[in-house]
Amino acid sequence: MKHIFFCAVFLFAFCLSAFAASSITPVDLSKYFNNCGVSSAGETPDLDFANSGYCGDSFPVKTLTANGIPFSVPALKKGAPDNISSQAQVIDVPKGKYAVIYALCASSSVDYLEDLILTYSDGSSSKELFGVSDWMGEPKFGETNAAAFPAMIRKGERTEFPCCLYAQGVIADPLKELVTLTLPQNASIHIFALSLDKNPPPSWVTSRTYDLKKWGRYAYTQEQTGTDSLLLSNRTPMEVTFGFDFSKSDKSARRAAKLCRDLGMTAAEMYIHVLWDVVEPQPGVFNWKNDDRNVKILKEFGEGWMPFIIVGSWYSFPDWFRKSEKHYPYVCLEHNQATADQSLWSPYLKAEIDRFIGIFAQRYADKKVIKRVLLGVTGDYGESIYPAGGNWNTKYHVHTGFWCGDENAKKDFKEFLKAKYLTAEKLNAAWKASFADFAAISPVLRKSALSSRHWLDQMEWYRKSMTDFTEFWVSTTRKYFADVPPVICTGGSDANCLGSDFSAQIKMAKKYNGGIRITNEGSDYAANFTMTRQVASAARFYDIPFSYEPAGNVTPKGVVARMFGAAAAGADEVHFYGGNVFASDSGKTIPQATDAFFRHKAFLTKAAPLIDIAVLCPRIDFAVAEERYGEFYARSAGMRDWFDHDYLDEWMIMDGALDKYRFLVMLEGNITEQKVWDKISEWIKAGGIFVTYDMGASFQTPEGDKKAQADIIGSDEYPAEIKSMAAADLPSYFVLNVGITGDEPYLTGDWNGIEGGNESSHWRWSGTKCGFRFTVNPQKDYVFRLTADCPVPGKLFVNGKEAADISAGMEPVEISGKELKGKTGLEIMMEVEGWMPAEKMPGSSDNRTLGIMVRSAELYESGASEEEKVFHNRIKVKQIDTGKVLDRCLVKKDKGYVALFPGTWADNAGYFQTIRALRAKFGVYPEVDGEKDGLFAVLQQDRIIYYNSTEEKIEKTIRIPADKVTGSGIAKPAANEYKITLEPNSIGCVLFSEKDPINGVSVFEAAKKPSAAEISVKLGKKNSEKGLVQGDGEDGLTEPAEKEGKSCRKLVPNKYGGGRFLYCKAGPDFKPGKKVEIEIEYFDEGTGSIALNYDSKEGPWKTPGDGIALEDSGSWKKYVFTIEDADFKKRCNGFDFRFAYDNDLFVSVIKVTNK
Repeated sequence: MKHIFFCAVFLFAFCLSAFAASSITPVDLSKYFNNCGVSSAGETPDLDFANSGYCGDSFPVKTLTANGIPFSVPALKKGAPDNISSQAQVIDVPKGKYAVIYALCASSSVDYLEDLILTYSDGSSSKELFGVSDWMGEPKFGETNAAAFPAMIRKGERTEFPCCLYAQGVIADPLKELVTLTLPQNASIHIFALSLDKNPPPSWVTSRTYDLKKWGRYAYTQEQTGTDSLLLSNRTPMEVTFGFDFSKSDKSARRAAKLCRDLGMTAAEMYIHVLWDVVEPQPGVFNWKNDDRNVKILKEFGEGWMPFIIVGSWYSFPDWFRKSEKHYPYVCLEHNQATADQSLWSPYLKAEIDRFIGIFAQRYADKKVIKRVLLGVTGDYGESIYPAGGNWNTKYHVHTGFWCGDENAKKDFKEFLKAKYLTAEKLNAAWKASFADFAAISPVLRKSALSSRHWLDQMEWYRKSMTDFTEFWVSTTRKYFADVPPVICTGGSDANCLGSDFSAQIKMAKKYNGGIRITNEGSDYAANFTMTRQVASAARFYDIPFSYEPAGNVTPKGVVARMFGAAAAGADEVHFYGGNVFASDSGKTIPQATDAFFRHKAFLTKAAPLIDIAVLCPRIDFAVAEERYGEFYARSAGMRDWFDHDYLDEWMIMDGALDKYRFLVMLEGNITEQKVWDKISEWIKAGGIFVTYDMGASFQTPEGDKKAQADIIGSDEYPAEIKSMAAADLPSYFVLNVGITGDEPYLTGDWNGIEGGNESSHWRWSGTKCGFRFTVNPQKDYVFRLTADCPVPGKLFVNGKEAADISAGMEPVEISGKELKGKTGLEIMMEVEGWMPAEKMPGSSDNRTLGIMVRSAELYESGASEEEKVFHNRIKVKQIDTGKVLDRCLVKKDKGYVALFPGTWADNAGYFQTIRALRAKFGVYPEVDGEKDGLFAVLQQDRIIYYNSTEEKIEKTIRIPADKVTGSGIAKPAANEYKITLEPNSIGCVLFSEKDPINGVSVFEAAKKPSAAEISVKLGKKNSEKGLVQGDGEDGLTEPAEKEGKSCRKLVPNKYGGGRFLYCKAGPDFKPGKKVEIEIEYFDEGTGSIALNYDSKEGPWKTPGDGIALEDSGSWKKYVFTIEDADFKKRCNGFDFRFAYDNDLFVSVIKVTNK
């Protein structure tokens, strides 16, 4: 080794003679060499994956000159490294002031546009684009073709295949002393030599431009450097993972890995590869080729791996297993027919899972690349739910339903019941049944359950079976990966047939220090909230990491919605598919989704929300009456626009989660176990605030015991005096235009989405069981009229009583006040036959189950005229007298209260106004939202984050009372009032450490606005920015000042000494024209000159003329620089231009104008 070292030093010294008369200084790279890229026949180079490299007998010796640039070529010695495989090495360079850095380089795979980081002696640094082309291709980034070779060495043999070596140039700041270069984290880039030049860069370096989109480099269109540093201050960035298909060629895999790295991801999810059928195509025969390659690529780019291991889903298990006696699929109860997914009750599957994970761990556990292991538990896609809808290209029997019809499932159900009841007699008493023994019992469909308790027991077993199977996965993974967290992959909702028990799975995962990811998000924030908040609430309570994943495609607006959702929930990670963020927009320089991601990335930090409202999520109720969970979600989505809130199910309440909240709000569902009602009652008496409305039913147990109603409300029914308040001011003729926004509060049951959606054309298709809910005066008689197209027959029920047949042109239904029995809530339900368009209409692919097409529902008092019609979509939100409501409807319960809202859910706007008043009176935290306006808010310890989901600009004033700060746990705000402006589809923020909010910027704004003609900034204690930003950096410091009665900023020394600098950058709306004027207003004091350095088409740091000569006049003056080659690309230490002076300088105004 000493001999090799001395040879290298000797050669380097020998080569210096080639540079003696030159302005160029070579860099000795020998100590950094880590790759053998040049060899002779009989030797094996490792420049690329195919063990290929340059041919030694034709490689240049000692020096190589390209375009007049000399390079010191490394000495070649058998087996010795001769180049740097770029892995973020920091290269020390001979100290000096240089204008250009030249590299002798090539890429061993594809063309890459990377960053080279230049660090100077004053501590400043800059990122410069560094394009390196494929060694077997042509120069793509304006490089010079330094050497062309007719052949290469591949696996020890000379191969007649041409290859190249390139000379690339990168511009440096000639006014600063260069100290180090930091290479890209990309092992495919190989650097053989570096030369530093003091002369100005040649035209082949300065004239090139980069197509950033083409090379996967997406610049911030909204420059937010200062804003980002504020948002990220004292925060841990959220983990971001991306899912790309790494199954293709080496080149495409590298492109994907590089893209992930450039986005700032923490781990890549290889969704396709860790599938049983891919890895083990034959029993005991393993194919790790793709995974080995991908691990190597991820390491090269400094990234982590999040393998998704799937064993059991149809698309994961091999054909040989499917044909074996071990194939044991789920069987549905409805048709007694098997699907293709393996049953969790299979007697063979657990052993195969253990074996497969063990073999996988044996190969990869010690490679230090796996960050987390995502568990593909079961179901169609590898989630911890039962089969629901089939996988890609599915041909097997699958549908939403109950998949417990196989013999082992039936046996397991019997064992569960034996353990719970011990004897058939005890079971019969609970179920109101008459089974002779447990052998006669099997799982049934809901309609065949003998009682609510029968069904609840079956659902408990069904969900517990999934949780237990998931625990097997988690514990097995933890057994083989002691230092890597297992992450449960779950999805779906609270639908009974899915068998998901989010709280139970999360509580179980805590035992193994695991995490959970839910995979059901779309592009609408409110809908995402309802589908994910149970996971977020439970994960924060049981203290495990959680993350969100989309169910499929996401729009650019959805990217923003998902980013806000993750930040607002306090998620640890957010996952995107590559196409979510990089879906192309024709004709756009930067895709909108990409723009959305980069604009809001700084909001992705780990911080728990501060929430004092919980809503009861009664899963017992949803099990008994499944149609109500959908209605719960819809109501929660509406409430989220007013207030942030968490979900508490029965298991969380029994574990003490209620103690974290001040309010428990009822949305839907009135049935749960008595022990849960008792826990709620105890919490109220200890100081909690319980909020409810007239639900039309009493709080009770599954067996119908209404003790809870009396304990909490104080009577068996909702108090009559409270109901009487709701009857006031009801319209005499009410029209519900079904299919127009705002109809949701009046709907119940199984409805499809809005269609038409405007005044002249609107409808919704019903499901098989759905209806309407209205608030009425029980002293009045009413008439109900339905306008609908009825392709199938059905029945109509009024408060549970059959009232009419449903058919085209059906007559109005009269409803007597006596039938209302004093209730202010009226429920009209429809039960119709279901039909599927795909089965009835040739060419249709619509697989929805439809009923009738409903256009409107009218409810009016007998004798009311049509002139009195009030349409739901024209009713303005009525501001109720909340003081009166609280005076009459607030019931004291020891240290707590029960708030009884005088109305039904149809009056939900008033309900939410009442909650707002309760929060003002009793709440822990300041009100940061409290309005229905499409603006969503989350309060965190040091900030409020807002998301404008609308297509209109929103301005909001936030007042923070002092009494809501003391003892609340939030940081003391710098101001008591903030005014924030949020552009459409944007996120904004109030930071309590700052007096001014960070206003949101529309994702789509930059594409709409023409370039500004003039931008400016007035400097002072608080700068007034109009499209021009002045910012401080490590070598450019200023402080607010006042000089001769004028507000300004003073240039002050930096810690590195030397000159003083004032930096500026243009906003996204300014694009330099052919001629640009830069005007500075300065105080003329002292001598010397003020220099301008700007980002030009020739490169950064250009200095026009001799600058401004100071005359020491003691007065304010203006000076205009006129430049004709401005190319503002933020290449001057992240800014577009700077002013430089050696001493104190006062500056008041800077203006930039396109001429």
